[in-house]
Amino acid sequence: MKAAPYRVCFIDSGIGGLSIYEAFRTLAPYVDTIYCADYSFFPYGTKTEEALLDRMLALVDKLSALHPFDLLVIPCNTASTLILDVLRQKVSFPVVGTVPAIKTAGQASHSKVIGILATKGTVSRAYTKKLEDEFASDCTVVRCGSSRLVELAEDKFQGIPISISEVKKEVHPLLSDKNLDTVVLACTHFSFIKEELGSCLDRLVQWVDSTVAVANRALSLLPKDVSSTNKIGASIFISTSTSIPRKLERILREKYAFEVEKIDF
Repeated sequence: MKAAPYRVCFIDSGIGGLSIYEAFRTLAPYVDTIYCADYSFFPYGTKTEEALLDRMLALVDKLSALHPFDLLVIPCNTASTLILDVLRQKVSFPVVGTVPAIKTAGQASHSKVIGILATKGTVSRAYTKKLEDEFASDCTVVRCGSSRLVELAEDKFQGIPISISEVKKEVHPLLSDKNLDTVVLACTHFSFIKEELGSCLDRLVQWVDSTVAVANRALSLLPKDVSSTNKIGASIFISTSTSIPRKLERILREKYAFEVEKIDF
C-alpha cells in the first residue's frame, strides 16, 4: 500500500498567512499543502479570546477530518499568541506558530524605540507583553492596534484601490515618538501593504516580521525523506465561507496554483 503524501496545513483568517506560505513553498515545493482562510470568522483580531480559542480548536478538528495533515502552521500572530500552548497539548502533530518578532526588533533598533503594529487582539495579549519584557526590556515600545488594516490588505490583494489617508489614520500612534526607528509587523496581512505603510510615516523605519523564521522552522520539522521526490506537491485552498469573490478565486488559482474548495463552517 502506497504511503500517503506528507501534508502541511496553514490556517489564518484570510490571505495574510500567504506571505509565510509562499516562503515555505519556495523552500519545500515537493510537500502537499493546505491553506485554510477562515473567512466565516474573519477577522480574528476583533474576536474575544474565548471565542477565538473555541473556533480554532473546532477548525483544526474539521480540517483534520477533511484532509488529514502531518504538520500545522498558524501564520497568524493573533491566533498564535493565544492558542499555541493549548493546541500542542491536544494534538499529536507538530504545531508551528507565528509570534511578534520583538526580539529581532529590539536587537535591530539603534534608538531603542520600537513599534508593534498588530491587530488589537495581538497588541493587548499577555503573550505579547511577555515577549516585550523578555526581549525588549531596554526599549520603549509604541503599540498600535488596527483591525481595519487587515481589511485593507485583503482589498489590495484583490486589486481594489485602498485609501492612503485611511492607512495613515490607522498608523498614527506610531508617530507619537520621534525616535522610533523599527516597527514589528505583527500581523501577516500587513506584509501586503508595506509600501502604503511606509508612505504614511514621516521617517524611514526598519520593518521586521517573522516570515522567514516561521518558514524555516516549519522546514526544519519535515522528515528527511520528504524531499526525495521531484514532483511538485498538491496545493489546496479552503475557504470556510462559500461566498468569496471570484477575483480572489482567480488570483489563488493563477498565482498560487491552488485547487480552491469552499465549505460552510
